[in-house]
Amino acid sequence: MEPSRRAAFALPRLSRETPRRGLDYAELRRVGGRPPLRDYMRQLWDRRHFIWAQSRAQALSGNRGMVLGNLWLVLNPLFDAGIYILIFGVLFQSRIANFPSYVVIGVLMFSFTTRALTSGVNSVHNSTGLIRAFSFPRASLPLASTLREALQTLPVVVVMFIVVHVLSQHWPHSTAIMVPFLFALQSLFNVGAALITARIGAAFPDARHLLGYLIRILMYGSAVMWSVDRFAAIPHAQAVVQHQPLFLLINMYRELLMRGYMPRPGEWIQLTMWAVGVSTFGLVWFWRGEVSYGRVR
Repeated sequence: MEPSRRAAFALPRLSRETPRRGLDYAELRRVGGRPPLRDYMRQLWDRRHFIWAQSRAQALSGNRGMVLGNLWLVLNPLFDAGIYILIFGVLFQSRIANFPSYVVIGVLMFSFTTRALTSGVNSVHNSTGLIRAFSFPRASLPLASTLREALQTLPVVVVMFIVVHVLSQHWPHSTAIMVPFLFALQSLFNVGAALITARIGAAFPDARHLLGYLIRILMYGSAVMWSVDRFAAIPHAQAVVQHQPLFLLINMYRELLMRGYMPRPGEWIQLTMWAVGVSTFGLVWFWRGEVSYGRVR
C-alpha cells in the first residue's frame, strides 16, 4: 500500500491534550451503579415509548393461539363472578340487595389489582437475561407489566358497566362519570404494589407461590362476596377492613355504579393517600435495590 493511503487509514495519535478536548468526564457513569433517584426517574421517562410499546404488544398477544383470543380477558373474571353468585347468592341465599351486581363489581375490580401483583412479582425474575444483556432502569419491567394489566382491564370495565346496569334494570347513574378517575387511582396503586412485589420476587423467587395465599386473604378481607358487616363480631376487624385500600376501591365502585351516589370526600382523600403513598414507597424501595437485580447467585 502506498504511503499516502497508509496515512489515510492511520489512527490519530493521542496526546496529553486529547482527553481534555474530546471527552467530558462529568458525563461518565459507573456501569452497573445506582443513579440518583432524580436521574433514575428521568431515565424511566426517556424510555416511556419502549414501556408503552412492550405493554401494548403483550396485552394484544397474551391469548394468541386460543380460539376466543382476547375474549378470555373478559370471560375469565365473568366466570369467576358467576361461580360466586351461584354459591353465595343461590346456595347460601345472600341477603345483599342486587347481589349479582355486587359480586360482579367486586370480583372484576379485585382481579385487576391481583393480576398486577402477580405480574409484578414475576417481572424482574423472568427477565434476568434481558437485565444482564442491556443497561436500562429495571423499574421499566414492573411498570410495563402493570400498564399491560391496565390495558387488558379496560374492556373488562366496559363489560362490567353494561352487565351491572342490565342486572340492575336501570339507566346508568350520573355518578358513573367518576369511574375513570377511580380507575386511574387504582392503576397508580397497582404500580406501587407491583414495584414492591417485583423486588421481593427478584430476591426470593418462592414469593410467587406465597403471593397466592396473600391474595386469598385479601379477597376474604375486602368484602368481595359478602357485606363488611360480617366482620362486626370481631373487635376492630371491621374498622381495619373499611380502611384498607382494596375495600375502599371496591366499595367506591359500587357506590358509583350500583347506588348512584358520590363517595364521601374523606374516601377520595384516603384512597388518594393510599395510591400516592404506595406508589412512592414502591418506586423508592425498588430503586434502592437496583444494583441487585440480575446478579448471579
